[in-house]
Amino acid sequence: MRDGKNLLIIGCIIVTMLFALILNLSPHFYYPYPLHVDEYIHLETAKQILEKEGLNNLTDPTGRFQQTNDMEIGEHIFLAEIFIWTNMKMSNAIFIPAIFSIFSMLITYIYLRRFSKISALAAIILIALIPTTVGFLGEKFIVPVNISFIAIPGVLFLLDRFERDSSVKNLIPFIPLITFSLLVHPPSGFAALTIILAYLILLAYIYLKTLHLNLKEENRKTREKILKILLISAISFAIVIQIFLPSLLSKGVEAGTFAKQSYLDDIIYFPNYFGIFPLMLAGIGIFFLIYRKNLLIPLSLLLLLIDLIAYIHFQKIFLFPFGRIYIYISILLSISAAIGVYEILKFRGKFFRVGIVVVILLISLSIYEQLPKHSPYQYYHIMDDNDYENFAWMKENTPKDSRILADSWKSKGLVIFAERKTYSYYPTGPSKKILYYCESGDKFLRNKCNDSEFLINNSINYVYSCNCKNENLTEIRKCIFEVIWC
Repeated sequence: MRDGKNLLIIGCIIVTMLFALILNLSPHFYYPYPLHVDEYIHLETAKQILEKEGLNNLTDPTGRFQQTNDMEIGEHIFLAEIFIWTNMKMSNAIFIPAIFSIFSMLITYIYLRRFSKISALAAIILIALIPTTVGFLGEKFIVPVNISFIAIPGVLFLLDRFERDSSVKNLIPFIPLITFSLLVHPPSGFAALTIILAYLILLAYIYLKTLHLNLKEENRKTREKILKILLISAISFAIVIQIFLPSLLSKGVEAGTFAKQSYLDDIIYFPNYFGIFPLMLAGIGIFFLIYRKNLLIPLSLLLLLIDLIAYIHFQKIFLFPFGRIYIYISILLSISAAIGVYEILKFRGKFFRVGIVVVILLISLSIYEQLPKHSPYQYYHIMDDNDYENFAWMKENTPKDSRILADSWKSKGLVIFAERKTYSYYPTGPSKKILYYCESGDKFLRNKCNDSEFLINNSINYVYSCNCKNENLTEIRKCIFEVIWC
């Protein structure tokens, strides 16, 4: 009987994780390439690290501008290490988000299973249902913010373990988690530190309370916990700050400030993003967390909400880009919802069966509500199969030092898969210098490539376009032209 129950639990875990992985990979069922402009930039930087065997002399995809003060260096080194150790091809990079997803599921399950295995599985489902959008990004893209899906449940798990046993062995894991999170994606690292800040605030409250009641032993234990957490956070900061220092010195507060972006003019109504039914479960969880005076998650949510309100009011925010706050809040709410599931199923007697029905109904409605937001057709496509075949052909049939002019959008894919410098590429953010080259290159293509002087002045060797008419261009493959000078 016991073996049968264990097999059932293992089966549920496998099915839940497969469901989450299918959601993670769903955008690539009909499109086997990266989906977002940011992904190409991160892959290009990782590719350069591989080729140059280090972090020196990194440039942008055109080779014109040096890449300095890389605030997401951890992500780029991590990607480069994956390619080194697995021999993974760039064309298979779409499976990288699944790596983050698997670690996220494991740490979430390990953290919540002490409540119940069912609540842990519910959290995995609800976190997988958090939408990945073009504006906010998310778990399906090869982007640094994915570390938050590991860091947030990870720091909650470590704090939970530290609260029960504040020995040194339970402190050590904080250092790699916080450090790695800050190096991969500083805002996500600060989201994890926000939870630690909430924990310190709660400890400070307990310290003042025990001080007032003259409980010396409790007071001493609480003070030691505060000092240990501050020390471990300081160690992580000391490791990371030397990398961020050049940017902090050159930009000051601006280095951690995020202004309002044009695509966020219409702020998404949060219940539409996270879902009404997951929010109902989260509300139940938060109620019971507050009722049982387990205030870490509610206080962490409050601190993030204060940041969100500050953004809406001042149109500018410190440490967190606006859309990322939605992701961080959603992860915490998903965990709260899982605790809500646990509390509902704790009822016994005649209410137990009602609780089971309520949980099944709310999770089913959550899946029904959120699944349409995971349609693989909602993302724009930078390139198609013909582009990929042409880029792969260029890699094998053009000199490595070639410069290729292509549409500034498609150039993102060209740099990765052809492994050649491009004349222009569409930037991830506003950049007058980069946009100048994009506009001039795209104008050249719109005019059917007939400006020969433009080719000479910019040392262009090949042009990728299906609409060229220029006697100095020879078509060596469909839509691929070589610049020929007599």
